[in-house]
Amino acid sequence: MKVILNEDFENFFLAHPPEEMSEAGLLRQMATYAAADTIIFCGNGMRANFASKAFEPVWKNVEFRDGAVFYRGRKLDDRQLQSATYIANAKRLSEEIPDALAVRVREGRRRGIKVFSGMRMNDIHFSSDPFFPWNDPVNYAHEENLTSPWLEAWNGRTFNYAVPENYRRHLALAAEYLSHDIDGLELDWMRTPPHLQPGFEEANSGVLNNFMQEVRAFADAAQQKFGHKIELFVRVNAAPEDAIASGLDVPHWSEEGWIDRVTVTTYWGCSDHAMPIALWRRLLRDAVPVTAGLEIICRSSDAMSCSLHNTPEILRGFAANYSARGSDGLYLFNHMDGPPCNLHPTEALPSMLAELANDDGAWKTRRHVLGYRDFLSYPAGAAKPAILPFAPRGWQRSLRIPVGKVEAGTRATVALHFDRAHALSLRINGHPAVARKQGEFPFELPSDVSCVELFDVPEGALHSGDNILDFIGDNATGAAVTWCEMIIEPKKL
Repeated sequence: MKVILNEDFENFFLAHPPEEMSEAGLLRQMATYAAADTIIFCGNGMRANFASKAFEPVWKNVEFRDGAVFYRGRKLDDRQLQSATYIANAKRLSEEIPDALAVRVREGRRRGIKVFSGMRMNDIHFSSDPFFPWNDPVNYAHEENLTSPWLEAWNGRTFNYAVPENYRRHLALAAEYLSHDIDGLELDWMRTPPHLQPGFEEANSGVLNNFMQEVRAFADAAQQKFGHKIELFVRVNAAPEDAIASGLDVPHWSEEGWIDRVTVTTYWGCSDHAMPIALWRRLLRDAVPVTAGLEIICRSSDAMSCSLHNTPEILRGFAANYSARGSDGLYLFNHMDGPPCNLHPTEALPSMLAELANDDGAWKTRRHVLGYRDFLSYPAGAAKPAILPFAPRGWQRSLRIPVGKVEAGTRATVALHFDRAHALSLRINGHPAVARKQGEFPFELPSDVSCVELFDVPEGALHSGDNILDFIGDNATGAAVTWCEMIIEPKKL
């Protein structure tokens, strides 16, 4: 399975000490990611992590003096200081290696790995704080350029691409990325929507089309300059109707030949187990590959804690599921080589990337967790509720778990957490499931899931693809399922 890995704009600088801001440090990280087919190195949030001419470098107007850190003359408080290491190391690497990207590209070509730049189209981390050092003062100088600055939430402060100044500024950054000899550029439209003022997407439907056309022209010119193919990837909403309603007319981009891959995904804090890969492929007529994107955090609703990160077993579940659904590989977002965005356990990442790349996961234990799409996976005002929590009652009695391909004789267990006592029984594809005596659950769970009830899937009940869980009985207590997964274990030889 093809693995595409996204390295965000701060991870290298936070996860590695100052002495690794060197060519040797860059090469060590490349070795960690060696099993990936493509690595996308993100170069910007609201400011850039390199000496950009289009965006402010993150160290501009930052001073380190007398044991304190100042941004635009103001001393950073404890919360803002979390950025100091990132800023100091980014500046140090820029001074030590003026073109760190070229080092990564050269090593990637030696190893047979594609190296892309990644452009966040509207990063808004901490945008409510004008003195947080990730933030560019331009975000506060002209609030009329923003999508919804009257909102208190970060996503109200995204730049509106229908404003010519914003359009030109972001186009200049895309052109700057494509001035380097890279294998491709990803335009990450999921960091962070909206890109047009909500409610005015249809009126401005041509704006983002024009932007994509211009970036494609830059990429074509770069191909002529460097003498090799330069691909354009886009990362967009999980469902095509939500992407289009947000102003991202991906089918049109594909028809025009402007893009080379589409990654479909949630926004943050969750992964969706049922993104419509087949529908995407039909809409795009298989002209470009479609890849399922995963976030690092695993949970079943916004109400749940973010304590559980993906584990090898959870990644195997997503890989088996999306491989069967027709995804061209798997895209890993926030699965990096150091905390806070890391696989559990962190040291398992290199071997897990190799396992995914070699399609080895189907023969090992895997977990199929019911996920969801968070509210920023949808256009503003159109979010749908998560599947869980789910209180079986009346005609609403079923949950659906896609598990990919299973072999005859495969053993499976359903793990459920209810928010209160209940008298429900379970059938799986019509077969009565056997409740197991409570024992220790061998896998990590979110901190707010204290225990799970286990049900053995009867022999012959499980099949490839979607499996249906039916809850039988009178749910007099109104109990709701808040966690649901199926654990699949390989056939005993």
